[in-house]
Amino acid sequence: MSQGRKTFSGQFYLLSIIGTALFFTVSSLPNGFIWLYFITPLPVIYYITVLGLDRGLKIIAYAAIIAGIVALATGESETLISAFSLVPTGAALAMSIKRREQVFRSGLKAFVALGLTWVMLGIVFSAVNHQNMYSGMLQNIDAGLVNAFDSYSKAPDFPAKSKPELRAVFTRMRHMVPKVFPGALVISAVFTIWLNMLL
Repeated sequence: MSQGRKTFSGQFYLLSIIGTALFFTVSSLPNGFIWLYFITPLPVIYYITVLGLDRGLKIIAYAAIIAGIVALATGESETLISAFSLVPTGAALAMSIKRREQVFRSGLKAFVALGLTWVMLGIVFSAVNHQNMYSGMLQNIDAGLVNAFDSYSKAPDFPAKSKPELRAVFTRMRHMVPKVFPGALVISAVFTIWLNMLL
């Protein structure tokens, strides 16, 4: 069995790196593939579970380098970095699987890993861009709502008498987003971990 794996290992590693790099690259594309972001931990879980921590992480690292080069060339590096924030979560789940830990314990470890990764990513982002990452995300959402209101209200077939009502709806949404956003982040983290554990 070990001999068979040795003769196949070169091709297996090469295809694994290329396939994982392609997966990471496609998941960073904004048009139609953003849902792949939520299952970014899957390759990490698979390769660490099958090959062990060291060899599994080597495949992920090589694939991440390739995907990073492509993302820099296409200008989608921010989305890819966000996807890479889920790699520690995948590693935590993989190690829990190898240790045959209980589902709740595995999920809790993955949740802590994801939370710490997001905090570290936020600190680095804030230091580099001289802007609080959390505040920046809220500002981007707010700007998106403003643009959405402008698009709807300026549509040729939109009745002018409904514009005040639409403005009131968007105003309530803009006030509500900062209040519900922390909960939305927690729900997003729990959903991502649950989905990857399920798959």
